[in-house]
Amino acid sequence: MKEIERAPLTDVEAGQSGTVKTMNSGPGFINRMAAMGVSPGVQVTVMQNFKKRPLIIMARNTFIAISRLEAGQIEMETGNRRPEIEG
Repeated sequence: MKEIERAPLTDVEAGQSGTVKTMNSGPGFINRMAAMGVSPGVQVTVMQNFKKRPLIIMARNTFIAISRLEAGQIEMETGNRRPEIEG
């Protein structure tokens, strides 16, 4: 089982999914991303991530193209969670 990794969205490879953890920018950026369906806690799949090109992601069953600058401000958590031990 893979461990949890945190990385900017620009470092997530095509085909990988993860959860948005934080957005490191001002309220204007955060509001705009939220209007498109990208906010902390949302599951995102990277559909395309070519160097020097915008990223294409899927969030809430919607394809969204965002610039690399914007994607670098979104911190993702990828990988599988370890099962929690009760007791």
